[in-house]
Amino acid sequence: MERLGYERRWFQRRQSTWLVGWSIVLVLLMFHDSHAQIRDLIGTRYAVRALMAEPTATYLADTILNKLINMAHRTTLDLLGDKTLVEIDTIIASNGVVRYTPNSNMASISGVVRRDPAIIGGADKALAEITPQMLGRINQGSAPDFYYQIGGFLILGQSPEGGETLFVYYVPYARNLDLDTTSLQVGVEDHQAVVLLAASEVALRDRQLDLADRLRAMWEFYIGRKMGLGQQAPAGQ
Repeated sequence: MERLGYERRWFQRRQSTWLVGWSIVLVLLMFHDSHAQIRDLIGTRYAVRALMAEPTATYLADTILNKLINMAHRTTLDLLGDKTLVEIDTIIASNGVVRYTPNSNMASISGVVRRDPAIIGGADKALAEITPQMLGRINQGSAPDFYYQIGGFLILGQSPEGGETLFVYYVPYARNLDLDTTSLQVGVEDHQAVVLLAASEVALRDRQLDLADRLRAMWEFYIGRKMGLGQQAPAGQ
């Protein structure tokens, strides 16, 4: 019994030392040049392996790790949405046409700005988002002031006169990171979030449940803080 107690204490000290070690690695990772190192699939894979203390593919094959990184990338992009990065499509409105199809990679519209060419130098106006049920309750002006989204379509609340430029800001679908040089779609400052979630999945796959929980808690804390949800720091950090 005494020997068993000694071995348990030894294991706990070893585990604590190891957790402190990966925490230090994480801090160094956070302050490293993320734009240069974690901008694409190969950089993200390198960062995850550094965090998991496996610099080469000795246990986890690149093909499996790539799948976990893609899952983490999609989840992070879906949750952060326009809090991380948006793309822009430019559409020239046609007279009387209210339905338009922005870029095919559009997942959700974050905002629409209309530029009126009739005014010298142009005049930008942000359109208000509405629901289809509100159409009958809005004033029908001479130019679009409202919009809504149905599937992959942008619908204007009023018919345009034609010639207006519509700047459509949208969150793209997460593309598959299939090549080492494929860039992440989240903002540079959010690359580490993808690394945290991917590393959590790696730890879970390896049945390191405590480590997986800690990494996911850190990812949830980061996401919550970015979304303004007032998340508290993970316990023990």
